[in-house]
Amino acid sequence: MTTETQVMRGLDNVVVASTQLSAIDGTAGRLSYVGYDIHDLAERATFEEVFYLLWYGDLPNAEQLSQFNARLRAERALSADELALVRNAPRSGHGMDALRTLVSALAQLDEQADDTSPAGAERIGIRLAAKMPTLIAAWHRTRSGAEPIAPDEQLGHAANFLAMLHGGANQKAMETFLAIGRPEQARPYIDQLVAQHGRLMGVGHRIYKVEDPRVRHLRKQVMALGEAGSGEWYQVADAVGRVIMEHPHFTQRQLNPNVEFYSAPLLYGLGLPLDLFTTAFAISRIAGWMAHIREQLADNRLIRPKADYHGPAPRAFVPLAER
Repeated sequence: MTTETQVMRGLDNVVVASTQLSAIDGTAGRLSYVGYDIHDLAERATFEEVFYLLWYGDLPNAEQLSQFNARLRAERALSADELALVRNAPRSGHGMDALRTLVSALAQLDEQADDTSPAGAERIGIRLAAKMPTLIAAWHRTRSGAEPIAPDEQLGHAANFLAMLHGGANQKAMETFLAIGRPEQARPYIDQLVAQHGRLMGVGHRIYKVEDPRVRHLRKQVMALGEAGSGEWYQVADAVGRVIMEHPHFTQRQLNPNVEFYSAPLLYGLGLPLDLFTTAFAISRIAGWMAHIREQLADNRLIRPKADYHGPAPRAFVPLAER
């Protein structure tokens, strides 16, 4: 008698590492970074401060932040060879395809790309975080027939990206808002979608069973953008959000608007093309991705999951002429 192996599809609930970086309580809707509540960080800290926190375990003082910003500024500009990569990259396709290709190509121009020592990983992380906004902004301008704009040393990380750019799931969420068109169309659109067993993008989360704590701050930014005259799509998103919160199909399944839901009208209001929405997430999340990579490199273990075999029993090989 054989014992059936339990297969955890998608590695659900399998703990493969310990981390000091973030903690999530999906039932209570809590999220913290290195012990700091997400609400405190979102309302009182800059992106660069949170970046520093994830990498070094504490919020920086003024001098530490100044030095960290200087390191980012020093890596933002593209060399002639790096700019040539952008100019020669295909101009069709999705923005994430372009970003993935350009980031991979950066390694070809880095003589120390294989140095994954603590210092090496830190250098590579700074380089990637600094250059990713410049790469995607330059690629977008190139495909639009415009010349790339060099980064401005007086601007911060996010402001630089927008300045160089002017002239994913969140993309799909925005496409839904565009299809709905007006706030009063939210309820009939969703009713029809549910009747057809369609999927509403930007709703639901694998962990959060209540509102995603990040939504509060994205909603606030969209409202501020609307007050400035650039966020008319907030009204559509807000109408959809109200329908979701009262619709039995969503309430019974504990499905709430997630981080993509309000990031969609925010990025759209800032002028980003739809196919650059996911790249905007990548540009910010590289700070956390690299923090996790540095943690895993310190443990120096490869993740080696196993598969349970359910194929044919052992059988004899048959020569080609006899098959």
